[in-house]
Amino acid sequence: MERIRGIPIVVFPGVFHPKLFLSTTLLLDSLSQLKFGMNSSVLDLGTGTGVCAIFIAMKGMRVTATDVSPIAVRCAKVNVMVNNLEDRIRVLEGDLFQPIEKQKFDLIIFNPPYYDGKPTYWAEYAWRGENVLHRFAEGLGAHLTPKGRALLSVSTEVDLLAVKKELQENGFEAREIRKRRIPGETIYVYECTPLLIG
Repeated sequence: MERIRGIPIVVFPGVFHPKLFLSTTLLLDSLSQLKFGMNSSVLDLGTGTGVCAIFIAMKGMRVTATDVSPIAVRCAKVNVMVNNLEDRIRVLEGDLFQPIEKQKFDLIIFNPPYYDGKPTYWAEYAWRGENVLHRFAEGLGAHLTPKGRALLSVSTEVDLLAVKKELQENGFEAREIRKRRIPGETIYVYECTPLLIG
């Protein structure tokens, strides 16, 4: 059992540990500054332990949390129950947007794997995926409400210019809202909003 921003969290073996890596806490810092109406709808892609979903649900939002790993899905469901938020969070298993079909959200949160390639075991899905950022950029527009936005965690471990270009080609501007340097790497949170045309 861990406590992250005061939230009790169980971390199953094979699930991304949000206390050991800074990308999650940087996302939580960004989420703490967001202003959204009560009952705004949120999608937490690649939820892992579910801590971001829980944090935002505690602010009164309705959250759908997804993960491709069945171990992470079980872990997130346990943490939702530990925090008594079953009425505000649903946890679904599946790859990226696949479990939510045509639903749209006011906010989408994503802390993606930074390394490209096919994972060989469940724990590796937190680090490695096949064209994940490309598929995220392609699917984002179909799942945001007209005034919706996304928060995307990225790092100097990925090609940041390529990520921004991919988002732009799909109709989104990526604006840096947070960053944190660690030895050998800088982690960013981008806010992705629809490009203004004309």
